Amino acid sequence: MDATIGDPTVASSVERVFESQLLPGTWGQVTFRSMVISVVLGTVFGFVGLRIMMKAGIIQALNLPINVLSFFFLKWFINLLRACGFTTLPFSRQENVLILTTVTTCLNVAISDHKLQISEL
Repeated sequence: MDATIGDPTVASSVERVFESQLLPGTWGQVTFRSMVISVVLGTVFGFVGLRIMMKAGIIQALNLPINVLSFFFLKWFINLLRACGFTTLPFSRQENVLILTTVTTCLNVAISDHKLQISEL
């Protein structure tokens, strides 16, 4: 199933637009800028998750808010660079997946250690 809106025979789907493009190699998908953004966002959201856990005493599921906030941060970051006069390409689909997966994993790793300590009390 693809992301077709309306009549599939008339409208082009999102996947059909990318069918003719070859997937980049490993280092085309894992770029330096995506790794830097992943580390920064992972650290920020890891501290946010730990802060909420320590203040409220609950272990929250922040996967969806992290994905939405990360997406908007990436859009804002690209627009900021363009406003400052830098020419940058938007993040590719593969870079977005890498960033969102890494940030969510960083938060889950930060919280998972404390789950064990809380359950032992």
